Amino acid sequence: MNKVNNNNKENYVIRTIAMTKFLTDKGFEIVDTLPNIFEPKKVVWLFKNTPELTEAMSQYKGLEK
Repeated sequence: MNKVNNNNKENYVIRTIAMTKFLTDKGFEIVDTLPNIFEPKKVVWLFKNTPELTEAMSQYKGLEK
């Protein structure tokens, strides 16, 4: 996962399909899909950067352990 910009910016970049599925299953909507500049054969998903998104990502990271 990488932020497009810092905390005051609009979108958050997700690079894994697992996190993307977790977030969409929780009701978050994908804002855009773009080519992954680090792995050109893959894509990244952009989500609106909100406190709720940050909380959901923290929940996901807790499940990974």
